[in-house]
Amino acid sequence: MTSPPRTLDKIISKLYAENGSITRLRQHMRVRIFPIEQLIAIIPPHSHVLDVGCGEGLLAGLLLDREGGGASSVVGFDSNPKAIRNARQMAKANRFGSSAVFECTGVDSAWPTCRSTAKGQFDVVTMVDIMHHLAPTLQVGIWAKVATTLRSGGLLVYKDMARKPAWMALANRLHDLVFAAQWAHYTDIGDDIKKARNSGLMERDRLEISRLWYRHNLAVLVRTAAPHDVR
Repeated sequence: MTSPPRTLDKIISKLYAENGSITRLRQHMRVRIFPIEQLIAIIPPHSHVLDVGCGEGLLAGLLLDREGGGASSVVGFDSNPKAIRNARQMAKANRFGSSAVFECTGVDSAWPTCRSTAKGQFDVVTMVDIMHHLAPTLQVGIWAKVATTLRSGGLLVYKDMARKPAWMALANRLHDLVFAAQWAHYTDIGDDIKKARNSGLMERDRLEISRLWYRHNLAVLVRTAAPHDVR
């Protein structure tokens, strides 16, 4: 099992200094169960990043903070308007300016484009703990959307909760029921990667990471071909 580096707590306290204490506490708790520092290490410096389901902007803030990441820009979107308000407050307080953009929209709507590239595509798309919150009907079509949003050679950094061992999956299911009032729709990481391949996303790396009683699947995929619909 891994534990978060202590420097994350310092950066989070700075990022969310002007947000409420409950919002700040959620970010500190999140890094206790989510190996966000390993995800950040995958993202190349100076990348233009799209964060799907960005929540309160924690990943974006860490990527744009000089001590935490080094991305050039992050566009995040989420269907929760309160989370987007908190993300925007964090970005404003830290003077990220146009390098941090947060939009309130869902995965089934049109996705934002990159304002810094000619074709509007991103260098990196991050999709963290989104899939198990989506109804199965929405899960299938998401891969083609990711591929269309990424430039050729761009990276998808994908993390979701593992289905096994069963007791860890149950712990996360209870977590989602208590904190999000949602039922987890778990997928199999192998099946996910097969579907991604049909949209021109090829697997580069895959890891399983345990933190406390949570098991995470982390995969890195590369956009290598023109996307097409999943069959």
